[in-house]
Amino acid sequence: MNKVLTLLYVVIKNNCVIAFETNLKGFVELINELIPDAGSYGQFERRFKTDMSFKKEINGETYYFQSFKKSKYGASWQFFINNK
Repeated sequence: MNKVLTLLYVVIKNNCVIAFETNLKGFVELINELIPDAGSYGQFERRFKTDMSFKKEINGETYYFQSFKKSKYGASWQFFINNK
């Protein structure tokens, strides 16, 4: 595993991962290519600062966004599920 990798951003639609990226800027660029009107970098940055996972309605479709953070104690990854 890449020891430098510390964050992973994922978007899920219909129980399938449709995109992931290791940095937020690249993630937002990728999302906006796949999902028009998904949101700006600033919107995602503010949301991921407060929630590691959230649901967002875009153009009548439901998308789930999650960030995973590498544990500082080893190779495991931490994530939290918010029921929002």
